[in-house]
This record gives sequence, structure tokens and C-alpha cells, in this order.
Amino acid sequence: MFLNIFRGTLSSRGPRQSVIASAGQACSCTSLMCFLYLLFVILSSDPPQVLPGPGPASDPCISLKPEDAYLVVCWDDPVNLMDYVTHVFQKVFGWSQERAHRHMLEVHEQGKSILTRESLEKAEHYVHQLQCYHLQATLETYA
Repeated sequence: MFLNIFRGTLSSRGPRQSVIASAGQACSCTSLMCFLYLLFVILSSDPPQVLPGPGPASDPCISLKPEDAYLVVCWDDPVNLMDYVTHVFQKVFGWSQERAHRHMLEVHEQGKSILTRESLEKAEHYVHQLQCYHLQATLETYA
């Protein structure tokens, strides 16, 4: 009797309409009845199975080589103040005051500082950001 109601053999309230039910079967019933039928079908079916995906060794999109092969280097210049360079390092990299100050002193005393080792895209982004703040920054490959 339950299935007969949803197949339209028994009368139902409201206008009848043709709705595509699960598995591509057409049913003639009201919207509420179709919703209840679909809910019944979903709840009575087996839960979907989760199959294991390909591992990193078999996935060609995942590289096993280290991607962090580019260095962001900041060079000393006579123009920018030390406090300004510290502030820029904090802004661009999100570093603490101490870490940014340590790298700023390295730039000032040794002439350059290797700020980070990243992938090509991230390293290019950081170099561009530092150059926007008028710091002399370059991108070098990691040997």
C-alpha cells in the first residue's frame, strides 16, 4: 500500500505532477509525497562505501621531491632604516619582533640574509612584496 500511494494508484490531495524519482523512474504524485518517497529510498538504501584513494606514490600530481627549492634573499641598502626593515619583515612574513630584528641585523652586518626557503610561487610572492616596500630582495635557487 505504501508504494501504491507513491505510484499514484491511490488518490492524493492537490494537483498531480510528474516528477523524476530516484533511479530515473517517473512518479505521478504531489511534491510532498515525492519528497517523502525520496527520503524513504535514501534512508532505506545502504550507506555509500568509501574506497581508498591512490597513495602519494601512484598519484602523478603529488611530487615526492622537495618543492622548497628557492631562497628569498634580502640585501643591505643604505636607504632604509633598521626599524623600517624590521617592520616590513613582520608584515610580509608575519614574524615576531625578535625574529624580524635578528634577520634585519644579519642584513645590516653581513650584507644579506636568507629569509626563507619556499616553492617558486611563494618565493616570487615574497620577493615581490619586499620589493613593493622598496627593499632589495632577490630569488635564488637552493643548491
